[in-house]
Amino acid sequence: MKMTVSNPEPLVEHNFSNGVRGSQQQKYFLNIAGEFYVAAELNRRGIYASVTYGAAKNADVLAFDQESRQTAVIEVKTTASPNKKWVTGQHSINESNKHSHTFWVLTLLPDVKETQGSPRFFVFTSKELVEKVSESHRLYSEGYQKKHGVPFEDSKGVYSLSLEEAESMDAEGKWAKIQEWLAQK
Repeated sequence: MKMTVSNPEPLVEHNFSNGVRGSQQQKYFLNIAGEFYVAAELNRRGIYASVTYGAAKNADVLAFDQESRQTAVIEVKTTASPNKKWVTGQHSINESNKHSHTFWVLTLLPDVKETQGSPRFFVFTSKELVEKVSESHRLYSEGYQKKHGVPFEDSKGVYSLSLEEAESMDAEGKWAKIQEWLAQK
């Protein structure tokens, strides 16, 4: 019996950068793709890295150095649109999240319809991210109060970082932050 395999059409048409808020399923696929790209890039650089799974996970990726026995926790935020911001959540500005073993990688994936392009990675220590997101939120809150005459309610706040802000911090491709921390004994 001869079997023929053809390229099946995707079950779901993915368009992550059309400017319209995507479905939960699209967000899931985008986020998991970003996590795998980060783990792959770390492995490419000789660092053991694995994506974590579960509904209540405390890390997106764990990176491990066999020699030093150090483990780094990596939070990954992904977008496919340079116009959008990476939403880091309120926990990103919590002072207790300034752990030296926690890193954040903001990932910008090329549009799925593009045939060219590579992901862009912005690597931050937790301390760097806390400081930048806190500053960005403070400036937003001040502008809100000036415009509306009332203080901004933090409970309604969306803590985020834009591509321009990430680019201004010289964090693109700075994998050495994670490599150097893992190499410490």
